Amino acid sequence: GHVLRHAPSGYEVALQPLGRGHASVAWTGDDGWVYVFTREGARDPAKEVLLATVREAPSVHLPRIEDVGEADWGRSRGHVHRMPLYRPLWAEHAEAWAHAKRLRACLDETQYATEGGIWYGDPIKRGERLLACVQREVRAGLLPAALATALTRLWEMSWNFGHPGGWAFEFPSRNLVVDARGRLVLLDAIYDQAALLERPRRS
Repeated sequence: GHVLRHAPSGYEVALQPLGRGHASVAWTGDDGWVYVFTREGARDPAKEVLLATVREAPSVHLPRIEDVGEADWGRSRGHVHRMPLYRPLWAEHAEAWAHAKRLRACLDETQYATEGGIWYGDPIKRGERLLACVQREVRAGLLPAALATALTRLWEMSWNFGHPGGWAFEFPSRNLVVDARGRLVLLDAIYDQAALLERPRRS
């Protein structure tokens, strides 16, 4: 493990590795929080979008992310966000599990749909159609309206960061968790697809 040292506040937190995302690395702290590190000189636009969205319109379906600022961990330095340690989503969380299945169904429908027999790869159109599918599920009583609102706010906020119109939704298992009341929480539901395509491939 490593130790997080935050100079402005003077506190230290012991860390254990948790996972790796598109642009950041996550660690669990001995204080019960998850710390997400982005190395110095790099950016994690998805965390910036999430933080801005939660600050403007908190939602039970989005994590309570906080901006810690610059900090050192191990031999590295970078920018740190933190959020509570949520519970993994399992089938026993019947309602949240059902909501996750409906979201993935909308994502599949959006990714593989066609217009006039031609698949559309426009990320703006895919995002708009996913939101339309989610709203349809809300009207059918299969998804909560608050979840649709959270996704819409994320989508709208994404236009202020990274590549406007180049964002995409995703719902991988590692980013689907539940809160203490068993409600579905989306850790990273949107990412800057255009930025990933621009990254040089590792040799």
